[in-house]
Amino acid sequence: MIIGVISDAHGNIFGLKKMVNALEQLNAEKIFFLGDAINYFARSREVLAFLRQKNINCIKGNHEFLLLSGDEGRSEQKLVYNINLTREVLMSEDYSYIDSWDNCVEIKIGNTTLLMTHSGIVDDPERYFYPDSNLDDFAKLPQDIFFIGHTHIPFIRKIGSKLIVNVGSVGLPRNDGRYITCALFDSETGDVDIIKNRFPMEKLQELQPFAPQILDILRRRDDG
Repeated sequence: MIIGVISDAHGNIFGLKKMVNALEQLNAEKIFFLGDAINYFARSREVLAFLRQKNINCIKGNHEFLLLSGDEGRSEQKLVYNINLTREVLMSEDYSYIDSWDNCVEIKIGNTTLLMTHSGIVDDPERYFYPDSNLDDFAKLPQDIFFIGHTHIPFIRKIGSKLIVNVGSVGLPRNDGRYITCALFDSETGDVDIIKNRFPMEKLQELQPFAPQILDILRRRDDG
């Protein structure tokens, strides 16, 4: 089975569609979304509608937990996250749809078990794992391959027999603003690839309004 894994769309409907289309072109038979459909950019409701239309299996991210909790967030979060706009545009059916998402998804394929979470730790959606983070906690878990998002920075690392894959972000890349990313997993070969595509800058105006800090994020470059 070929599985596509995406995460962190954050209201960027154009980035989401671009990467789902790329995965479909690569013959992904099933696509999973690891959370954070909403906030930052202005098209959160369209993101949710697209995920629903495509019947993509979704799990909650920290932004969904924040929304469902009714928490207003810290003042700086409200500005950058665009929380007020998100709450203005979402309808009751959107809240119900998000509430139906699981906190994680576990899949058994042959002798291999995959665990898909937002942050990497099921009961801590705010945990951050970066390319240089200590990943020893994963070695203690029973699953074999872990697909995570949350940091918007893609990486693939192995810790002992465990494989940890951060799929990055289809909405707001934080290592290099030029490229949105996702992951493709082939269960027959065991291969995992990070798929990279250009951020849809030509659509940036249509993603307004967003906080000015977003432009600083998109100007970041990783030429290493």
